[in-house]
Amino acid sequence: MRRYSPPLPKINLYEDGFKQHDLLERSELGRQLSNLVEKFDEPLVLAIDGAWGDGKSFFLKCWCGAHTTENDGTALVIYFDAFESDFVGDPIVALTSALEERFPKDIEGKPALRRLRDAAAILWRPVSRIGLAVASSGTSEIVGTLGDAAVAQIQKEAENVTNQTWEEAKSRSSAITHFRQALSELTDDGGNKRNILFVVDELDRCRPDYAIELLEVIKHFFSVPNVHFILGVNLREINSAIQHRYGLSTDTARYLQKHISFTLSMPQKSGRREQHREVSLSYFSQMWPKMGLDRDLGNFLGESLKPALTANKVSLRDIDRILSTAALLTFGSNSPFKQYYLGYKHAICGSVLLRVLKPEIFNGLMNGDNLFREVMAFFGLHEKPHEFTGRRLAVVWQSWSGFLDPKEAIDGMSFGDLFDFSEPPEQEALQSLLTDKFLTFEALEAP
Repeated sequence: MRRYSPPLPKINLYEDGFKQHDLLERSELGRQLSNLVEKFDEPLVLAIDGAWGDGKSFFLKCWCGAHTTENDGTALVIYFDAFESDFVGDPIVALTSALEERFPKDIEGKPALRRLRDAAAILWRPVSRIGLAVASSGTSEIVGTLGDAAVAQIQKEAENVTNQTWEEAKSRSSAITHFRQALSELTDDGGNKRNILFVVDELDRCRPDYAIELLEVIKHFFSVPNVHFILGVNLREINSAIQHRYGLSTDTARYLQKHISFTLSMPQKSGRREQHREVSLSYFSQMWPKMGLDRDLGNFLGESLKPALTANKVSLRDIDRILSTAALLTFGSNSPFKQYYLGYKHAICGSVLLRVLKPEIFNGLMNGDNLFREVMAFFGLHEKPHEFTGRRLAVVWQSWSGFLDPKEAIDGMSFGDLFDFSEPPEQEALQSLLTDKFLTFEALEAP
């Protein structure tokens, strides 16, 4: 049955690894990551950097299971979706809760878990922070803001906090010490040290303040031997978050050096070294048959994607949108895709790619604009190819020149094999073709 979106694989967290879902051949990367995090005792924060749609979440979820089931890892792995916890308000509470839920129920370290939770509550409690500010710095500076009644209430709360909560933890630094001590005890596995490994995903989707606060909580509270973090993140977005909080003049690289030990970029190639190809192309070739696309359309669209990849960054999320767009195209039973002339096939498939990756060019073509040079640049063609030295690219050039600018046609190369007439069809034929194939589902995407 034909689908209008790529099927989403269901990953059983902590159980499934790459054996079940390794579409992009990233199991070796996962094995290397497991070897790395198991080697270190001192706190490690590793950032896996990738743009939105590069498959970071999919990789991390598979790795959470693969670390123990496939890579012989011994660390306790805790998957933490930072975006889902954004509403909680304080990362230390969310991380502590995730750790508590993941720990085996029958461990001897339950007292340590309780102390960890209690210390986290002290560090989180907003009234504690206000009360300590009043108790330590006096009330004169905030009277004008809160008023006498509010200050009196805060002072009362501060006294309660001092007498009750802070009887054991005399100061905030003591609470941090207690938190770290309890966390360190949790890494003790019957006299042997066991790594605790947080996998923090979707960090770049969080509110800027929450994302930065989470990084600082990791550094100040969780910096304990045998406790490691792997961050799935788009560092470009995190740089923007840092500047949002601390100002545009902030040295973001230096800031991140203080919080992140190593950075690993998501690979853009898949397969063995001698057979490397673009991840997005590999993903496309595996997904279009699962969507039930017409075989000829799927194959030709993949061939059109190859030259476009030389000049454009195409994420896995982009591939999903390309496949969905192609699935919505309609071809009559009397005129299937395979019966179109070659030039029309290039126009249809090229327009699918443009609609997703360069919508401004696609819309211009729909409006009748002559954008031949822009279309050629999209396919990585800045000069006229020679028919005999680059036949595939020459056909791309000749097909689009027939629609947009016949004066740019390759000398000696016939239009007869590309179109139903020996003369080029020109712009009106392209507009008619695009209107017929694409305008029918414009309404589905309207707000």
